[in-house]
Amino acid sequence: FNAAMFDAAAAARAAGHLLTLLDALLADADAMPAKIALLGPADGPEPLALAIGAPQPAPTGTVLDAFRRNVAAAGGAPALAWGARSLSYDALDAASDAFAARLQAAGLRPGGGVAIFARRTAELVAAILGTLKAGGYFVPISSDTPVERVGMILDHVEPSCVVVDQTTASRL
Repeated sequence: FNAAMFDAAAAARAAGHLLTLLDALLADADAMPAKIALLGPADGPEPLALAIGAPQPAPTGTVLDAFRRNVAAAGGAPALAWGARSLSYDALDAASDAFAARLQAAGLRPGGGVAIFARRTAELVAAILGTLKAGGYFVPISSDTPVERVGMILDHVEPSCVVVDQTTASRL
């Protein structure tokens, strides 16, 4: 083991976990390694519990429900920040409402698909939220996706609308 990275106790624990894994696999050759418990009572709390604390209840509702709660609770607070700029929840809500209206005017119906071929910007977040507000689903396509792959995605998805930005528009 790399003594600069691990002390002897950590290396011994890792070796013990490996032995536990090997013993379990020898006992049941069909066992799935990912399902074998490596940690025992001597190891203390699960590492994830140490990192994140006590389990929390799963959120309920949709992404839009959560977004709307944040708008109501902290409308003027920053929802997005990049560099020295930021966009408040209220401004993002207004931008996504406007985007939803544009999608609907362009013919998007509930359950329709929107391919979003754009860079990661505040406008992308507004487009995603606007698509959801209009009742559609979105298919994100990274701006660095090769054009041939973009074509295959669009052929497969057959979206009602395709959203591009200044960078990606010339690539279609």
